[in-house]
Amino acid sequence: MATLLDKKLSRVFEVLFSLEVMLISLFHFAAFASSSSTSFVAATAAARDEVGKEWKETKALLKWKASLDNQSQSHLSSWGGGANPCKWVGIVCDESGSLIGLHLLSFGLIDFFGNQFSGRIPPEIGLLTSLQVFALNINSLTGPIPTSIGNLGNLCNTPGNVPLKCNPCFNRKLEQLTISYLYGNYIFGSIPEEIGLLRHLIIVQLLYNNLSGEILASIGKMTNLSHLLLFKNKLFGTIPTSIGNMTKLSIVYLYDNELSGSIPNTIGKMPSLSILDLSSNELSGSIPTTIGRMISLSILGPIPKSLKNCTGLVRVRLDGNQLKGNINEDFGIYPNLNYIDLSDNNLYGELSSKWGQCHNLTSLKLSNNKISGSIPPELSEASQLHELDLTSNHLTRKIPKEFGRLKSLLKLLLSNN
Repeated sequence: MATLLDKKLSRVFEVLFSLEVMLISLFHFAAFASSSSTSFVAATAAARDEVGKEWKETKALLKWKASLDNQSQSHLSSWGGGANPCKWVGIVCDESGSLIGLHLLSFGLIDFFGNQFSGRIPPEIGLLTSLQVFALNINSLTGPIPTSIGNLGNLCNTPGNVPLKCNPCFNRKLEQLTISYLYGNYIFGSIPEEIGLLRHLIIVQLLYNNLSGEILASIGKMTNLSHLLLFKNKLFGTIPTSIGNMTKLSIVYLYDNELSGSIPNTIGKMPSLSILDLSSNELSGSIPTTIGRMISLSILGPIPKSLKNCTGLVRVRLDGNQLKGNINEDFGIYPNLNYIDLSDNNLYGELSSKWGQCHNLTSLKLSNNKISGSIPPELSEASQLHELDLTSNHLTRKIPKEFGRLKSLLKLLLSNN
């Protein structure tokens, strides 16, 4: 059963659709009247009919405005007074007088968009076929997007918090959509296969929701996409190899999901990628060598906290990846570790004394980071150490005298501190 809120929204969209039709009619009348003086009388009669229709629909909008409290009405002070409805706040028309945008976001209204609004989007939204921008920012909308939104063939931007369950509405009529901000709400369900039809999309933000299911291979058809933000959901399965087709991607955030399997080799086909964050998932296997082709990559995300639990590690190479994290907190004790290179990253914090408990460690390379504090004397307990490189950090104080015990040390690099 439709709620009172749903009925109110339905009536609002009916009124706005009628207003759109009325404005188009007025535009055609004006062109006709100016081109033929012989039909002026007939055109004037038609104009009276249109003006009457305009007044009827305008009156309906004003009636809705009157139903709001005084504070809400004050935000719509431009509504009325004989002004052209296209000049009303929040109403956007094109040169022909067609309604192409509704912008009533964050106005503090009780019953409209961007105003802590809850409930469902009414199916009448599909009547506004000239609509280009549909802004519903900062709301708490729930339920499915009506399938009628697929009729909005001119829609190119949907900023705001909108529920996703919209599988039937992602069709070819929405091919012009370029930006989709569908984040931070109660979005549920899976990412639809049909999302691959939206090939003009540049930005997709579906972060901070309850999305589940897999990232489907059809996402690889979105070859114009530059930003893909799907973090903090419940997505599972593998990262599709088709992601390599998205050669314009520059930012990918997939962290805090339940993704598994290995990172696909095709990831190296994205030369524009500058930020890749896959942390806090269940990925396995090795980092593909093709990552070396990503010449624009500057941030590879944080080092996962779980790394300290990998006590069986023998050899670690994460150098040159711009990884960030606290070197004191993110690393544990690795009794079998003999080689670790974390150079050329964004690691910070102080060196832990626990490194001295890695008794099989022969090479510790931490150059070109942001490590601060003093060198712990306990590091001398790693008696097998052959190479210690701490150059280009922010270390202070003296070299520990205990380093004299490092009988196997062949290379000690401490410059630029």
